Amino acid sequence: DEFDYPFEFLLRSGRAVMIPALSGTLERGPTPEFPPENQERERALRWFKDMGRAVDYLETRPDIDVGKLGIFGLSLGAIHSVRIVALDARFKVSLMSSGGLVPGAPPVTDEWNYAPHVRIPVLMQNGRHDFVTPYETSSKPLFDALGTSPEQKVLRLYDGGHGDIVTRPEAIGEMLNWLDKYLGPVAN
Repeated sequence: DEFDYPFEFLLRSGRAVMIPALSGTLERGPTPEFPPENQERERALRWFKDMGRAVDYLETRPDIDVGKLGIFGLSLGAIHSVRIVALDARFKVSLMSSGGLVPGAPPVTDEWNYAPHVRIPVLMQNGRHDFVTPYETSSKPLFDALGTSPEQKVLRLYDGGHGDIVTRPEAIGEMLNWLDKYLGPVAN
């Protein structure tokens, strides 16, 4: 119940939503937000496997079109989604809210090293006054590093800070339009 708010707009638009319980999160947690390097490497591997297994499950469901699979990441989820979409070609579109580079990330998990391998359409939305992933030093450098063609990636700044993008109707509308553009509209 506590996670319906940031994703509710997707459900209300008629899209299916999967929220995987990644290792160390939700009922499989807790885990430190920024663990030591060796633990971060192990967590990244577990998260990638967990996401892969979740998508494997979706492939068994006749009511899910996995050819139209998108990923929405908010904050730390946006940061880690870069690595996931760079390595798993089953994702066709990415929505990143309040994402950016994390200073001091170990090279094996640093999204900077994965960003050039991202080739899918990306809508990145950040708060103009975000102190966690500031525009000049975090979100803009990550956006510029994405390997997605310039016509298929957008970085939009909205008034506000970190993680409050999903409270802005115009940002939600832009995300839903992005999904419609690249995955097609929801069938009634």
